[in-house]
Amino acid sequence: MSIFNKKSGNSKKSHTILSTLKNNESGRFLVWKLPEEDFNDKSVLIVNPGEEAIFVNNGVIVQTFTNGRYELSSENYPFIAELRNLITGGVSTFNCKVYFIALNQSHEILWGTDSPIKVRDSVQKIVTNVLARGSYRVSIESAENGALLMNKLIGFGTSFFSAENLEGYFGRLFQQYIKSYLTKVLSESKEELLIAASHMETYAEEISPKIQETLVEFGLTLNAFAISGMDVPDISQDPNRRLIEEGYAKQRELEIMGQNYGKIKGVDILTNVSQNPSSGGLAGAGAGIVAGVEVAKSISKLTDSVFGDTTSSAPQTEDDVERLAKLKKMLDMQLISQEDFDKVKNEILKKMIG
Repeated sequence: MSIFNKKSGNSKKSHTILSTLKNNESGRFLVWKLPEEDFNDKSVLIVNPGEEAIFVNNGVIVQTFTNGRYELSSENYPFIAELRNLITGGVSTFNCKVYFIALNQSHEILWGTDSPIKVRDSVQKIVTNVLARGSYRVSIESAENGALLMNKLIGFGTSFFSAENLEGYFGRLFQQYIKSYLTKVLSESKEELLIAASHMETYAEEISPKIQETLVEFGLTLNAFAISGMDVPDISQDPNRRLIEEGYAKQRELEIMGQNYGKIKGVDILTNVSQNPSSGGLAGAGAGIVAGVEVAKSISKLTDSVFGDTTSSAPQTEDDVERLAKLKKMLDMQLISQEDFDKVKNEILKKMIG
């Protein structure tokens, strides 16, 4: 299937004979073909600023015109005599295909990787998929480049050619350059992938020469090339990254709480045990509290071994935990009030947390 768009409708050749030739689709296309192909000798050609007109006969460019107004007669342009078609109503006509080429108009083309770029995060040591997207702008800078584009890329069988058609032709080739470069630079980066992916402007500048090298062969100039986004899957899409992020969260929690982490957890355990006594009555509740005290002590000792016990109050903290357990037991036996228990509990917690 051709990548070029052809005008829909009746495929029969038009026999309308024009006396004025001009671009009625100015600004919409890089290349636009005048639908009619039969013209009066002494027709007027109007070429607007920023475009050129190319006359083609039998697949060969016979004449080009830059912007201006031209009277097309065999006297002014001998090539017309060679294209003479017929005489109708006493007027000589000629047959030719006329293409209008848009010059110096920057046309934006969007691009996006059609499949993920697989790279290994040099810091996290995990393989991650990266999707990239962006745009580039191209233009035709001269009449010579317009003729080159027609000869090497478009040909003379299309009715119009837009910037979007360029993506159909160059898309796969450009993606090859982009993916190859990004795979290399991201894999070699010493930064975490999330940080390395933020250098999009630098990457775009380094990829641009390769894109321009390809386009110039077809008469096109690269005006700009940009990477607008590099997407790294979030933790909901990447199980490996989710595990790492959960580890970071736990590590950060420990860093913030330090030694107090184990002590606070110990108090939480005691509170939970006291709120859910066993079915054995007060004796069962007391046994649960004693077990909770032992667990609390173990957690406190564990965190002290991880963070280092640099304070002289650690033994005293264990006494406080035991004291709190005894107070809860007294509360359950209704030897003290809830108000008395809460007051002492808050004082102990305040001292433990510092």
